[in-house]
Amino acid sequence: MSYIFIGWPLLAIGLSFCRIRSVELLCFNMFLLLIMASLNYYEVVLLGGVKHVQILAGFIPSGYYLDHQLIIEKFSLDVYLDFYSSQMVWLVLFVSFMVHLYSTVYMKDDPRINLFMSYLSIFTFFMLLFVVSLNYVQLFIGWEGIGITSYLLVNFWHTRPAANKSALKALIVNRFGDYFFLFGILLLLASNHSCSVVEPVTINYWTAVFFVLAASAKSAQLGLHTWLADAMEGPTPVSALIHAATMVTAGIFLLIRLGLALTEVQPLLLLLGGLTTVYAGLSALFQSDLKRVIAYSTCAQLGYMLVGLAAGGQSLAFYHLINHAYFKALLFLAAGLVIHSLNNEQDLRRMGGLYQVLPVVYCCFLIGSLSLGGLPFFSGYYSKDGILELVYAQNEFFVYFCLLFGAYLTVLYSWRSIMMVFWGLPNSSFTVYRSIHQIDFRSMLVLICLFVFSVVNGYLTRDLFIGLGQTSEWLAYNLESEFYPSLWVKLLPLSTGLLAVTVGITSFNFVHVGWYSFFAKRLGMDIIDGYLTREFVRFCYFFYQLIERGLFELFGSRGLQSLSYYWYKKIYMSGWFSFFFVFIGLALVFFSLLNLPHLLVGWTVISYNKYD
Repeated sequence: MSYIFIGWPLLAIGLSFCRIRSVELLCFNMFLLLIMASLNYYEVVLLGGVKHVQILAGFIPSGYYLDHQLIIEKFSLDVYLDFYSSQMVWLVLFVSFMVHLYSTVYMKDDPRINLFMSYLSIFTFFMLLFVVSLNYVQLFIGWEGIGITSYLLVNFWHTRPAANKSALKALIVNRFGDYFFLFGILLLLASNHSCSVVEPVTINYWTAVFFVLAASAKSAQLGLHTWLADAMEGPTPVSALIHAATMVTAGIFLLIRLGLALTEVQPLLLLLGGLTTVYAGLSALFQSDLKRVIAYSTCAQLGYMLVGLAAGGQSLAFYHLINHAYFKALLFLAAGLVIHSLNNEQDLRRMGGLYQVLPVVYCCFLIGSLSLGGLPFFSGYYSKDGILELVYAQNEFFVYFCLLFGAYLTVLYSWRSIMMVFWGLPNSSFTVYRSIHQIDFRSMLVLICLFVFSVVNGYLTRDLFIGLGQTSEWLAYNLESEFYPSLWVKLLPLSTGLLAVTVGITSFNFVHVGWYSFFAKRLGMDIIDGYLTREFVRFCYFFYQLIERGLFELFGSRGLQSLSYYWYKKIYMSGWFSFFFVFIGLALVFFSLLNLPHLLVGWTVISYNKYD
């Protein structure tokens, strides 16, 4: 069965050429894979155990010297299913199946729907190849495949200039992360002579920094985050699949695999995650595009995961990754139905009053927002508050208040989105609102499934991540042995959320707030990013002109050509051209006659030695 997780999604390439009902075949393909992933989840996660299947042995050779002897190692193509990879396999296939089913309705009028569904299936294949890897070389192959297929998906509507620019921006920013990842693998091989994800490895500070930068590019941490919001130019199913449960969490999954080897860069991870949470919350609060608001909320939640990982809560970070996937996919798909109903309108200022005509979408969006904000007994509460308590228990108060302020902003911009989309008076034309119809059965089924997981998954899987039979007053694992929490520590996140709801109800429109333009433009980070990119390209072009087309040409072919032409013109124009070449010819003939006896003797000796 383990082979199927690698090979079966590749059937999408063949099914894409089918002329009859290939869309339904792709959905059925994902459904069968989901059933097999459920069986694997029961065997590995619930019953305990590890599965390891070697598919191809020695497909990449590697050599190094040990005690003056060359040692050759060969990396294999494996399927390794442990607790983390089995959870990710089930999560990826579940969200992928939901997105496939949703896309059959959302993209039904697109003439290239078969190609779009094939892209989704191929992306799922590379994501599965990434999560089941046993070594970092195979993991890097899946990492690269994710980047390439995400470019194809974001740029699916390639006739739109904004989609072209966004896809290229995502590809270029992620390419920086790919370089850092590759350098980290090379340094890891040089120091440990092994790159297995299950063997304990020791890495130095700079190797850890390279891996952190690679994860920051893929998971959109502060500084390398600018591609995430722009990637919303792709279709909404792409946003739900890539930016909810799969691509953006690949960097966090990489750091989870490294585990305790990141101890030296723990302060860097804490600071980076905390600042990312605050920045993303401030940016989302002043956005007018519905999908960009949800995209920046993804960026903020990735900051929570990074902080939980840096604080030693590896299982808590992974717990939040799983919970986040369900309610973020729910939010994206519900937002897609809103946009689709309003004739592809994404501006929050042109919506309003939709709770009467789209009651199911309103309920699902509300539940997803409550889970995102960490309301007690929803899925987001168990993992999000657990990370807050873990950071507080380690006396990282600056990072704790960054996360707390981020939680306040999360509730505030979520409540603002609900009020501007579903409450109030309609702000669009009467013709648009009159054309709104109820959602179809398939979309409703997808929303209800994600609705259920957004509510109950946190409670049902709590023992798997926090600890079996955990009865302490802390949500984080093994913290009651140190001290018990104060009541205000437990109530502070809830009080912050209630305060944000109050502020959101009283003043949900922040257009007239001072510095609105500054925050709406993402605190100027896109301007800084564009300026640095332009200056870097300008410097590279200047360096190219100076070296490649300057010094190399001056002392190379162009210089030789100019020198020859200069002397040719000088000799030819002076009338000595014919005499010059006659003189050279006579000199060569005279030199040949002087050396003729020596040449003949040399031939004789060579022939004598050859036939003797």
